[in-house]
Order: sequence, then structure tokens, then C-alpha cells
Amino acid sequence: LQCEAADAALARLKLPSNESLQEGHALAADEQIYLADTITPRLRRRQATLAAIDVTSCVRIFRGMITNNKGPLDQRLREAIEAYDRAEVFFETDVLAEPDLHGEDVLRRAMNTIVGGEDLYGHLVWCECLGDISAVVDAGVQPADAVKMRCRVMEAVRRLQYRHKTAHIRYKQVYILDLSEISLGSLITSSKVREMTKAIVGGANDFFPETLWKLFIVNAPFVFRSAYSVVSPVIHPTTKEKIKILGSSFLDELERNGVPLVAVPRRLGGGAPDRPLSTLLEGLGPTNPPSLTEPVPLEATLPPPQAMNPV
Repeated sequence: LQCEAADAALARLKLPSNESLQEGHALAADEQIYLADTITPRLRRRQATLAAIDVTSCVRIFRGMITNNKGPLDQRLREAIEAYDRAEVFFETDVLAEPDLHGEDVLRRAMNTIVGGEDLYGHLVWCECLGDISAVVDAGVQPADAVKMRCRVMEAVRRLQYRHKTAHIRYKQVYILDLSEISLGSLITSSKVREMTKAIVGGANDFFPETLWKLFIVNAPFVFRSAYSVVSPVIHPTTKEKIKILGSSFLDELERNGVPLVAVPRRLGGGAPDRPLSTLLEGLGPTNPPSLTEPVPLEATLPPPQAMNPV
């Protein structure tokens, strides 16, 4: 009934239904063939690489790097191989069990990550406030370490998404970035602050392809578009299409995109409790997400190869 109510609300908004989302479906036969015959032989450890990654992430990476990537096919193939190899290394350790890096508490305060509810599709809604990044620089945090810290945040959100029980499998999230406390002065005048901002905003994206459903940048000052050009080169073109830059009146736009007020944290004017991410980490051990299908098949179990022309 909850799913039916969500679909009714989506219909009123003239948005696609839950069932129509590609996200909730397994790879098609030609996609599986391309994964087995073209990608897998080029991976660092071939089939063992895929076996080290959960099935949902295998599907997510393929969709992000091949199916929904608009670059030339050879470039998409190269990016897919890199993404799978990177994921295998990332999943070798439980990053949430590792001790804090130097200055990680400063970065947490600067970003103030909170978790809200779910959109009409079942995507987790979470929000951050881009605060005083110069404090992170002054704390001696290096951009490479900031990327590691952001990977921990992204992994925590990924696991929280899998904890939420929805009628359809979801591996994407709605991310709201609040710029009400941004310091444009330091961003424009300090190269170290710009480099750190790039690491914070885009550095972890390579480790989590195809996890973003929508990104709403809210409370964006008038001059933000010039500052946005600083970080936009590190954002994947496919990701850029999911971004909406909004001013202080943004709640109606969120609702028009399937994010009801009850899912938006109260800090931003919504009805969801402000749940700091740091308070939700207890017991958030390694999570085996729900599978979209049986384990990614070995080459021997696939039908004969056929032409693959990802869209």
C-alpha cells in the first residue's frame, strides 16, 4: 500500500513510477554478456575481482560506467575496468572500523552530515552544510586524507541505504548540499581551500559511481555559479545532469522532484528529524546488500556472445 501511495503521488507529479526505474532491475542479457566477455577478462583478478564485490555494486558500477555513461565506448570500458578494480581494493577492508585520521573531527564539524527520510522512490535523503573549509586546511588535513574521510561518509550512507526496507531495491541517494554557511571569500582567494573543497566535494565520487539520484545545492548565493566552476571539472558529466542549483526557496522544487517535506531534515525546513550521521554508525558493520539477481554469472553460464551497444 505504501508503494501504491508513492506511485500515486509520482503520477500526480508526472514523474516515472517506481517499477519503471532501471535501478530496481537486474542487468539485461546483453549487459551480462558484455560484463563477462569484455570487462571481466581485463580486470586485475578477472572473475575474482567481481566475486570480491557485492552483486548490487557490480550492477551499479556497470550501469554507471557503461549503460548510463555518455562517453565513447572505449572510454566507458576503460572507466568501468578502473571502477571495478578500485572497488575490489576498497571493499578489502572495513573503512568504518578504522580509527579516525588526523583532523577528521574538524571535517565532520565543517560538513555537519545529517540523515533525513526517503523520497517517493525509496532513496535515502541526506544533507550536509558546506561550512568552514579553511578550518580543515588549518588543521593540517591533506586533500588525499580528506578523500579517505569522505569515502567513509559515503560508505556509511551506502550501508544505511541498504538498511532501509523498500519495495524496490535502491542503491542511489538524494543528496542536499546546503551553502548557507559557505565562505566564498576563502574559496576564491585561497588555492589550498579550493583544492580541499575539490577533494571534499568530488574526491570520493570515483569510489561510488551511480549512487547519486539527485543533488540539490540549496541556499546557493548569487555568485556561487562562478565558484561552482572551480569544482565542476571533477564532477562526472552524467552526474552533472542530476544537479540542481537552488536559492533559499527550494522546498517546492524538492517536492516537484519526488522529495516530500516529511523526508527533508528539519534544519532545512522539512519534517524529518535531524539525525547526525555520527549517531547512526553504531552497529553499522559490513552490509551484504539485497541482491538484484543471483550472483553475477560466470562466463560459462552465459548465452552465446552477441553485439552490445550500451545506451
